[in-house]
Amino acid sequence: MSHPGRVIVERGNSPLLVLTPHAGRQIPQDFIRPRGGEAMQGDIADPAGETVRTVARSLNASLIGGPYHPCVIDLNVDADDPDLTPHFNRLRVCPSHTADGEALYDDDVGYERAVHARVAQYWRPFHDAVTHELCRLHSMHSRVLVFVTHAGQWLHYPDKRAHLADFTFSTHLGRSADIRLVEALTANVERGGYSWVLNPGDAGGVAAQRYGSPGKRVHVIQVEIGARWRTGCTFDSSLRPAVVTEDGQEGLASILANMLNTLGSRLVEIDR
Repeated sequence: MSHPGRVIVERGNSPLLVLTPHAGRQIPQDFIRPRGGEAMQGDIADPAGETVRTVARSLNASLIGGPYHPCVIDLNVDADDPDLTPHFNRLRVCPSHTADGEALYDDDVGYERAVHARVAQYWRPFHDAVTHELCRLHSMHSRVLVFVTHAGQWLHYPDKRAHLADFTFSTHLGRSADIRLVEALTANVERGGYSWVLNPGDAGGVAAQRYGSPGKRVHVIQVEIGARWRTGCTFDSSLRPAVVTEDGQEGLASILANMLNTLGSRLVEIDR
């Protein structure tokens, strides 16, 4: 399956699939107002995304991400949520304003057109690629672990940015991953002296809901970084978080590597 320029796919042979739906940086100028696009071009919404990709390559993991900034298309929300009206579905998958209230489109017609185009061109190919890769990995392994880094709270709840824990883990309220994996992960984080929270109500994402099924041996754990891993946590931020304070980028890479190694070891134990 190939979607050149729409989905970034790197295939590995371990039972680990890493998704980075919010790590994209590109802003297509034909989709977004030029002044908004210029302001956000190259910005990092999810600092963990690029870091975990580097770590995961060393573990022979499969990687799937998107090239575009999540202000353009949010790949980790449900574009077809039956519990929401079409209007609210559009607002979640493609924000119409920046976090500080600046309009990203000149009119409603342009916004509606952009949303339909982006869902078809980027959202659906991303999730098609995830489904295809899960099937491939499941044909090779009895269990598969999906590790998702995202920035859902950072993007959608700017008033909470200054209060995020170091790590926020989401498992669709316990339904997307075996509890033994979660316990191993949180114990690993605690040993490092980091703060963490599990399954707050506003921290979920569609990856855990859509793909997590421990009974079918697919486990999905999502993580969002905050607190010491970010600077510039202002309430009127224009989606421009900087990366890392005293721990440094190497510190983030180290703890993400520990997370993946811990989860990989526990996945093998569960499979025995």
